[in-house]
Amino acid sequence: MNELSNCTQENGDMTSSYSTTKTSIEGSRRVNTNELLPSLATIDDASSEPVSSSLLVLPNELLHHVFSFLDEDPPSERIFTQLPSRDWTDHAAAPLKALSTVSHRVRAIVVQSLFKHARLDPCRLTPFLEFVHQFDLASSIESMVAHVSDFRDCFHPAWYVRLLNEVPATRLVVGCEPHAIAETAGIQMNLTDRWAFNIPYQYLELRQPTFEAIRQTSYDYLPGLLGAKHWESIRVNEGSSLAAYTSYEYFLKKPPSLLSNVHTCLSSIPFDPENLQETFPSTLIQVALTQLTLTQQMLQNLQGFSFVAVFPFYNHVDDILKCIRRMRNLKRLFIKLCPEPESMVLDEAVEAAEGHIDLNDPWNEITTAYTLVAHTIRYMAVEGRLERVVIDDTKIEALCSTIVDHISATLQTFWTHNGKGVWTRSATITSQPLG
Repeated sequence: MNELSNCTQENGDMTSSYSTTKTSIEGSRRVNTNELLPSLATIDDASSEPVSSSLLVLPNELLHHVFSFLDEDPPSERIFTQLPSRDWTDHAAAPLKALSTVSHRVRAIVVQSLFKHARLDPCRLTPFLEFVHQFDLASSIESMVAHVSDFRDCFHPAWYVRLLNEVPATRLVVGCEPHAIAETAGIQMNLTDRWAFNIPYQYLELRQPTFEAIRQTSYDYLPGLLGAKHWESIRVNEGSSLAAYTSYEYFLKKPPSLLSNVHTCLSSIPFDPENLQETFPSTLIQVALTQLTLTQQMLQNLQGFSFVAVFPFYNHVDDILKCIRRMRNLKRLFIKLCPEPESMVLDEAVEAAEGHIDLNDPWNEITTAYTLVAHTIRYMAVEGRLERVVIDDTKIEALCSTIVDHISATLQTFWTHNGKGVWTRSATITSQPLG
């Protein structure tokens, strides 16, 4: 069986698909595919004599290094911070895939890199795993992208437990509608105002260290995705809130947000969830409290967190920041609340709303939100272990000075700003008041 006939790269169109990550040495020149393929295409390792000008006269170790210059980050990595879309893993260029069709020898050299990144539909998990095991690819896969197209058909048994037990990848990305992400995570989501936001798709990325990836999760107890592993870092892209700005008293609306509902659920418990399990022995309550306990532990263990959204309300950002404050071991924080400077998202929203958006509202919300962000950063440096903060929106010229002034003034001299939206803690500030 030809692998590519059943399992294409991440930019393909089959149930399971694969791309490659960048493994070349930093600073090295990237090889142009058009320069490399012609010299290889003149050789058929089964029927032709190699010529001196062909790369195939080199040993496999050197060829592997040369071919590594064609490696690229998968689409799901490169465009994660852009507006979520169902075609986010599509990509026109697939240099390693093209290279693998040159000859059997070349394919054997690049095959492990070719399948570093997998894309799958959880509703077709069994064929995906059969393919992985047939060609012994489990140890080659480093990350997986799951597009949950029909959540109801693949929830029982928990697809992510089986997937993570059989493929020890260190990165899992879930892309689906907001309610499906919440159900997968084992968190009840408030969808009352979903109509106002009209958010069709969101991303959730989870990373785990290699030693954790090989740990098996028991099938006797199927936790939500957030509690299934000891995740090291999480990235969330909640999409755009612009549609809700056309609603009356928009600021009272609650967006469909996993993290906001995590904060709400944990805040609604007046005591330690572990102690409540003894107070309320009901099976259903036990299961819910266990999920919350695992979620709380997950937040406390996180070392990296990224939050991406497009013009969220400042009170929603406040909920996210309260959730971040539970991450006491957090070291790295990334925040992006606006689209890219060249993006047409705002213009398209104004056109769709036929002008029924006051453009001052989104920008005022963001300005207020970054005031709250600055105080949370300071709090996390004092009460937690925060060391590095990246504010991606400083690339927006109209916002840059406002963001830098808010954050630098709050952090004072205990943090160093590199002038490009990156703050690094340079001193201990536990002796200073939080304010």
